Amino acid sequence: MEQSPAGDFGQIVKMIAAGAASFTTAHALAEGTRVSPRAGRILAKSAVGAQLADDAEWHLASAAWIGSIQEQSALARIAGSGMHKVAPRQAVGIVASTLTAGIAGNGLPIPVSKLGIDRNALVPTTAGVILVVSEELALDISAGASNLLSSELKAAVALAADDAFFGLTIDSATPSTPSTAIDEPGWRRELRWLLDQVGIAGGSSPIWVGAPDVVRRISTLSEIGLNVAPDGGELLNCPLVSSVAVPPGILRLVDAKAIAGSILPVEIDSSRNADVQMADNPVVGAAAMVSMFQTNSVAVRALLPFCAARTRSNAIAELTAVAWGDELVS
Repeated sequence: MEQSPAGDFGQIVKMIAAGAASFTTAHALAEGTRVSPRAGRILAKSAVGAQLADDAEWHLASAAWIGSIQEQSALARIAGSGMHKVAPRQAVGIVASTLTAGIAGNGLPIPVSKLGIDRNALVPTTAGVILVVSEELALDISAGASNLLSSELKAAVALAADDAFFGLTIDSATPSTPSTAIDEPGWRRELRWLLDQVGIAGGSSPIWVGAPDVVRRISTLSEIGLNVAPDGGELLNCPLVSSVAVPPGILRLVDAKAIAGSILPVEIDSSRNADVQMADNPVVGAAAMVSMFQTNSVAVRALLPFCAARTRSNAIAELTAVAWGDELVS
C-alpha cells in the first residue's frame, strides 16, 4: 500500500533532523532506510539544491500534513473548510455593511447597496517553531521516533499558526461579549448571539473554536455537548476545534467563507551547531543561549508561511468568561 503524502512529510522531517542541516546526508540516510519512493524523490531533489525542493510533490506532502492538523489547528480547519484562496499581496475588500436587494418598477431606479470597503493587501506572515531534540532521537530512524517527532511538530505548529492567525483577524471591531448564562436555555441564547453576530446563513461555513477548558466544559453538558468530545467534535452540527492558542474561557465562531488567504508549503531545516534561546517567550537582546553542539542536541525549525484577512468585519465573534456547567456542580 502506498504511503500517504502526510506520512511522507513525517519521514522527510525525520531524515532532515537526522541529517542536521545537510540535505545530502538526509538523502543518503533515506536511501538506507525504507522511506516511501515519493519521500526519497523529494530528498534527492533537495540534496541537489541544498534546500527542500519547491515542486509539486513537496507541495502535496506539505498540504496533506497541514490537513492532518485540522483537529488541533483552527487555521488548518478554516483553510480546509471554504476559506477563499487568495495569493499573498493580493488586495482584499473588507465589507462594512450588508448587501440589500430591491424590486424596481419599469423605468424606476434600482436600489443600490452602499458598501464601506477598506482595500488591504494580504501580507505574508510566518508562523515559526523550533523543536530541540536529543541527538539520540534525531538519529533514531525507527517508526516510533518518527511518529513522536511528527506529533510534537504538529502540536507546536498548530499553536504558532493559530496564534498568528487570530492576531491578524481579531481586533477592536470583532464582536465580543462576556458570558453570563447559568443554564442550558442561556447557553443556547449565547450560541445564537454568536450565530447572529457572524451572520451565518446559506453558503456560510461556520467553525467553532474554543479554548481547551471551554471545549472540555461543553463536552460534559448533556444536550449541547452531545457530539462533543473533550478534544473537540461538533457543536450544533458544525466543527468545534480545541485550540491551545485561544485564551482560557473563550469560545469563538468563525465563518470560513468570510476569510481570504492561503497557506504556503512548510519550510523545514535543522542544525547541530545553532545556539538556541530555550524559552517559550524569547526576548530580543542578551539572553541565555544553549549550544546544540555542547548538549548533543538537534534543533529542528519549521516555518509555516501564510496570509489571511477578513472579507467582512464580523467574520469572527467571541464569548469570553465562559463557565458553562459550573452551576451544575454541587
